[in-house]
Amino acid sequence: MMKKYKNTDELRIDLKEAFSRLGHWQLVAEEWERINGYKPNRGTCYAICEKKYEPKTVKLRAKLGLPVLCLAPICPEHGVVHIGRCPTRVMPKRLDSFTVKELRYMFENRREI
Repeated sequence: MMKKYKNTDELRIDLKEAFSRLGHWQLVAEEWERINGYKPNRGTCYAICEKKYEPKTVKLRAKLGLPVLCLAPICPEHGVVHIGRCPTRVMPKRLDSFTVKELRYMFENRREI
């Protein structure tokens, strides 16, 4: 039965422990195959442990026991995940689109940063 991991850090700990016991990445990959039924490339094992590689393909993540879907970033303004851009993100208007009265008000009531 394949062990399921919550994130890559848990997988990294197991691979480093196996490397410290066995001493070679090829032996780590062969042990992984014997236990889980899938033999990762020894370079993949090395990259996950030493280069902080995050497997990106769904197929590889599933075979390594990682969650298939990565967590999406949460909007700091709304606290939810948006599909695409944040809908309230407002682009600044061109100055020639304002009337003189609006420009004067903006200039007189500006906030210094």
